[in-house]
Amino acid sequence: MEKSIFYKLLITIAVSFALGVIIVIVTENYILSERTGFDTFGIIGLIFSVVFAGVSIVSVITAISLGRRLKKEKMESAGKREEIKKQYDRFKENVLLKFINYDKSKTLRIGDGNIKEKGVNIVDGLFEINNSKLGICAFTGSFMDKIASDGLDEFLNNIASEIADHTFDMVYLVFDELSGINEKFEKAVLKLKKLYKKEISDKIFIIYGTPEEITEKVKNNLE
Repeated sequence: MEKSIFYKLLITIAVSFALGVIIVIVTENYILSERTGFDTFGIIGLIFSVVFAGVSIVSVITAISLGRRLKKEKMESAGKREEIKKQYDRFKENVLLKFINYDKSKTLRIGDGNIKEKGVNIVDGLFEINNSKLGICAFTGSFMDKIASDGLDEFLNNIASEIADHTFDMVYLVFDELSGINEKFEKAVLKLKKLYKKEISDKIFIIYGTPEEITEKVKNNLE
């Protein structure tokens, strides 16, 4: 709506400018026609020049406005991405700290997991609890939509392969309480899990909540 009003205002200014100049030129030519020596074609040419000048001015103003708008939108988008990243980092760190501080847990690895990796590098945290190696993969925000449509198959296949190779005894995909479990992501995971052997699919878990709730759910599952 604001964009439409802005363009209408620009057009009005340009048209008013052009008409004003044309009226002035025609009036002066009528009064001073003998001294100026303008003929009809000269006037028409000058009028078109003025109109084109007005259009050029509008184009420059529009380009400047669009440039500023794009810059603003880019900055806002970057700010949103940064906020999502901070939210994810806080959530992941808090979850991992709960397991690090758990007295029955032995920390084997802490780091930024990569869904394209294999081995222990695919998870954010690897812990040994009750003689079981437990992998933690943390997710939050819009990242779930991205992985659900780009890379989920490869990610889960790698996890299933590592479980089969005993790199992990089980893997938990954990989500913060604000995002919850993205429906698209969950359906995609459950669909893929059906393709694995039961002894593999039963060791891939999806849970969400606060870091405290997640830790308790994992503890209860291990008892």
